[in-house]
Amino acid sequence: MYEVAGWEVYGTEIIIASVALAIFGYLNVRGGVFSGRVQFIFCITMIAGVLLITFLTGMQPNTGLGNISPNFPMDTTAVSAIVSIVAIAPWAFVGFDNVPQTAEEFNFSSKKAFGLIVFAIMSAVLVYSLMITATAMSAPWQRLSAANHIWGTGFAFEELLGNTGLIILVIALTMGIFTGLNGFIVSTSRLLFAMSRAKFIPKAFSKLHDKYETPYISIIFTVGVSMLAPWFGRQALNWVVDMSSIGVAIAYFYTCYTAFSLFKWKKGESFDSKFHIVSPLRKVLAGLGAMASIVFLGLLIVPGSPAYLEVQSRIALAIWIIMGIIFYLVKRKDYKKISSEEMGYLILGEEEISTESKKNEKNL
Repeated sequence: MYEVAGWEVYGTEIIIASVALAIFGYLNVRGGVFSGRVQFIFCITMIAGVLLITFLTGMQPNTGLGNISPNFPMDTTAVSAIVSIVAIAPWAFVGFDNVPQTAEEFNFSSKKAFGLIVFAIMSAVLVYSLMITATAMSAPWQRLSAANHIWGTGFAFEELLGNTGLIILVIALTMGIFTGLNGFIVSTSRLLFAMSRAKFIPKAFSKLHDKYETPYISIIFTVGVSMLAPWFGRQALNWVVDMSSIGVAIAYFYTCYTAFSLFKWKKGESFDSKFHIVSPLRKVLAGLGAMASIVFLGLLIVPGSPAYLEVQSRIALAIWIIMGIIFYLVKRKDYKKISSEEMGYLILGEEEISTESKKNEKNL
């Protein structure tokens, strides 16, 4: 159709992406339980596919760990190679945060939710590691590099395992894409729902479907905005993805710092049993997480860093920040009218609104 930043945009890609988004949007309107079951099937299929292709690769006579050498690119230092990957790690592991964003609909304990978050992170580590290892094992790096294929992983497994290997890989990756689509539609729509309930955005976003009791307007809006993405091409989307790594690092820092503040070394004058928990170990972990987040952020925004954002990503980041500032300035007066008790209720839906809060609600 046309070209954006050197990347061809094809009509078939736009159609396929739009149809997939529409289907998952419909599934989510049908209800969280239904989409959750579909998500589980996708996850199991993806993991099974990755395990199978890794096993088949390891069983071939010409494969092995020897093909992984050298461990780092020849044209850069080991530190630079590691740093460039570490910088995007926060973005790569985005997904487990869908758990707390949909926690309001859970019918089990927060302890189990915590276990799900840890399991999600470890599963991501396993899948990423196996795919990278299997690709590197498939052939010497000189052969893979000389092919200069647009999809190196697909080329490697097709050469090694034939069409069977390619089909298994495509199925596994498709399931990974589907889990991402479904998961982020769920989490984004619930985030918009909470923001609407807290009066950050119009009330329509917190309206529930008469039959399925899902925030269908938030879901439709999420799908509609997502349908714009394929029109910009892969390179332009990469700039947005790189920019979003900044937001992810900030979110990690904010979450870890909040946890660090709530966990206490011991009971003291500032201890409040309603909010604080005595847990030195968790406080240390939260502090380490906050410091790691600062490192991630620095790798992306400090000039000279191996992972320093490209100029296009920095421009996108500047635009995003300006939009956020404008949004805040427009809504600032409304926020100040809402008490902390009402804000807790509006966002979490767990506390009763006081008489004073109800008066404030009428005034808004």
